[in-house]
Amino acid sequence: MKEIISSKKISSFAKKGISLAIILSISSLTLSPQLHAASRPTNQTPFKDISGSYAKEAIIRLYNKGIINGTSLTTFEPGKTVTRAELSKMLVNALQLDPVSNDLSPFTDLKPSDWYYGDISALVNLDMVQGRSSKTFAPKAVITREEAAALMVRMLKIEPEAIPSSSQLPYTDHSKVSNWALGYVNEMTRLGFMKGDAGGFRPKYSLTRAEAAMLLDRILQTSQVAAALGKKQADPITLGWQYDSTTAEFEQQILNSGINTLSPRWYFLDEQNIVKDNTDQRLVTFAKKHNLNIWGMVGNRANSEMTHRMLSDTSQREATVQKLVNYAKSYSLAGLNIDFENVSGEDRSYLTLFMASLYPKLKSAGITLSIDVSPDLGSSWTAAFDYEALGRYSDYVVLMGYEEHWNGSTKAGSVASLPWLEHAVATLKKAVPEYKIIAALPTYTRDWSLSSPQSGSYDITLERQGDIYRQNKASLTWDSEIAQYLLKYVSQGVTRGIWTEDSRSLSAKVMMYESYNIAGYAFWYMGSETPDVWTAMRNARTYSSYQFTF
Repeated sequence: MKEIISSKKISSFAKKGISLAIILSISSLTLSPQLHAASRPTNQTPFKDISGSYAKEAIIRLYNKGIINGTSLTTFEPGKTVTRAELSKMLVNALQLDPVSNDLSPFTDLKPSDWYYGDISALVNLDMVQGRSSKTFAPKAVITREEAAALMVRMLKIEPEAIPSSSQLPYTDHSKVSNWALGYVNEMTRLGFMKGDAGGFRPKYSLTRAEAAMLLDRILQTSQVAAALGKKQADPITLGWQYDSTTAEFEQQILNSGINTLSPRWYFLDEQNIVKDNTDQRLVTFAKKHNLNIWGMVGNRANSEMTHRMLSDTSQREATVQKLVNYAKSYSLAGLNIDFENVSGEDRSYLTLFMASLYPKLKSAGITLSIDVSPDLGSSWTAAFDYEALGRYSDYVVLMGYEEHWNGSTKAGSVASLPWLEHAVATLKKAVPEYKIIAALPTYTRDWSLSSPQSGSYDITLERQGDIYRQNKASLTWDSEIAQYLLKYVSQGVTRGIWTEDSRSLSAKVMMYESYNIAGYAFWYMGSETPDVWTAMRNARTYSSYQFTF
């Protein structure tokens, strides 16, 4: 967990290697709400105008699953064209996702009041679609058949094989397929999901509602897709640290977020009491009532001298261990979370001894032990962490994935860019098994003076970030390499910048971490986020869990 009271003197990683998957700038759509399967079973045809349609059975199946609706209570209008917004809604339902009301709008032509805002935002967060331009999405524009092919290929996580020319396509109008769409059309043809009409593909023709239903139904009925969508996803550990909030506020933050593990700041190293006890019995009762875990946080307030005295003295170290064990047992805690920061490199072996003593005592009582570590920077800030040993003497190692550019840095930049985080988890995985890694994500960011970052910068909540964006008519530019927006505005004649954390950036981080099969997530800190990020990150976990094998 990040200590607000101190500036971290850490060096940033070199930006190298692992970049985001290339985002193709072609028309497509989005994802969102949950699939309400079995919510509309009926023995009757739901619409009066589909009896003669070739897509009748597909329309009925999709309607009964809650994936599509009619244009009215009694009509479907199968021959009507599909808009980008409409197809987005269908995909969100089909993929069992939820709409996300992004606090930062991804496009200027999307407003939170639009019925399709949450669906399009959900798909944008998952990097499935981009706009017609860098600023606009064109939600009411119609979808062409080649655009639909591209969208479905991306939805199924297929990397299209490049083909050198359109002549390899089995269609009489192959030359009319756009160059960017060749691989997508080829994949949809190979898989049998899209077929020609009278020998032609009609790439520039608008997709009709009947065609959209046939295409989506054909895909959803394949065994690979049905199995992936039907597989229940196990809930990971989701831990939220309490900071600067009352017990009542923290309880509400937990309920609003769906967090399953609470980490209140209860135990701190103390000169007189060894470890001071600030346990709040109300929170203990709350957690038990809602079937939630509490991992009491044990901190050192970044006091390296006091930490050294405790760790290096065998009797003090063992007395601290015993007090912590007694607290955990007395209050029936599910676990403890060790957050010792600014520990001197000379105390590396002592910190390991502390964990080696504490771990078996808690383990025998069925109490979980976790420890927070910074990314391995090879610097004095992380010299105290013997990552391999700490992984051995704990149930979980929590990777504090923030402060790439820290408060007081001479260089403005991201708190946690995607390449930096991937380097951090890949490095940690060499020492700690993936099933023991918890990724801590920032739900805060930093407002930088771009002319004097060292002295003119400060931490802000994500709610404050959104207020700044709206109140200052700030510019917002997505950087696909680091998976963040750069927000710029002018205040009192000074140009300021924010490398944003929001639903889109946090979704990218979660999808990256999911590829490493980690144990869960932690968030610093509860109450600093906007509500939309929780839905977005759940979507990211859900979509990442789908394995389509074609």
